Order: sequence, then structure tokens, then C-alpha cells
Amino acid sequence: MTSTPPQQPWQPSNPPVPQQPEKGWFSRHKVLATLIGAVVLLLLCCGGLGVAVSGGGDSASESTSTSAAEESQQESTTSQEEPVEEESTTSQEEPAEDPSEGLSPEQENAIESAQNYLDFMAFSKQGLIDQLSSPAGDDYPQDVAVFAVEHIEDDVDWDEQAVKSAENYLDLMPFSRNELIDQLSSDAGDGFTREQAEYAADQVGL
Repeated sequence: MTSTPPQQPWQPSNPPVPQQPEKGWFSRHKVLATLIGAVVLLLLCCGGLGVAVSGGGDSASESTSTSAAEESQQESTTSQEEPVEEESTTSQEEPAEDPSEGLSPEQENAIESAQNYLDFMAFSKQGLIDQLSSPAGDDYPQDVAVFAVEHIEDDVDWDEQAVKSAENYLDLMPFSRNELIDQLSSDAGDGFTREQAEYAADQVGL
């Protein structure tokens, strides 16, 4: 009689395990991806900050240059204004008084006559006064004749007038030293002072 082998108890077979789809690189490396993103973001921020700082530096430089230019322009303007003020001060000064202001017509005529005499003849101060005031001359009042001669005498060298008069006498006739001095200094002659007559005699070689 054939023996039947004992049957093994039935065990359910393991169901097949479904295969999960393969995950992407970023899914499998989330931490690493996060770190990379943070580094990129940090680099971008630093780059923007550098641009901002650089831009700020340019602005500060431009501001400094502008301030220096404005100060230079102000100094130039100030230096140009100073001479203008001096010129305006000078222009505001009162004009010099005209020496002829306040003179009477007779005084002006006597001054002109005195100048005309000296242009073609040599005169002493007293001789010119006598010529202007004598009836045989211009017949001005004595005070007008004196005023006219004193008005121009700052421009007249009486010593030089004495020399010219001495030369004129010697052109006409010979004179000794004493005769020439007497002729130049006497009231009947030219009316120079003794010192002026002696100076003239020295200059003409007597």
C-alpha cells in the first residue's frame, strides 16, 4: 500500500511588490539643492550690494568735484568783483577843480596876456607886472596884473628868463659884467633880483 506524503500547510504567496518610480536628482538631493540655491542667492545679493556701493562712491566723487568747482567759481567771481569796486570808488571821487573856475573875465585875459609876453620875450616877475599894468602896456589894474603873474609863476623859471634877457643884450652890444648885472637888476632896466642878474652873468660867461 502506497503511503501518501503528508501535505504541507498552505501558505499564501507574497504578493508582488510594486516598483516605485525612480526619483529625480533634485528629489534625491533636496538638502544639496537647497544649499546651492542659498549660495546662488547670496552671490546675487553680494553682487547687487557691490554695484550699489560702487554707484554711491561715484556719486560722492561727483559731489566732491561739483563742490570744488563751485568754490573755484565763487573765488573767481570774488576776485573779479574787487577791481570793479575799486573802479567804482575811483569814479565816485570828485573831479579836480578847474583852476580857471571863479576867475573874472579880466583876470583870465591878464593871465593870457602874461603867457603871450613870455612866449616871445624874456621878462622878470616885476618887469612882467609893470608891462601888464602900465598905461604904455596893457593897462590892467595893478592887482589884476599881480594876480596874473603870480597865477603862472609856478610854471616860469625866472633865472632862465634872466639868462635869455642877458643873451639878448649881448646880441645888441657889448657889456661888462657889472654893466650887465646893473642893466638886468635896475628898476629902469629889467627888474630882476640881484641874485638872478648875477646868475645870468655867470651863464653867459662874464
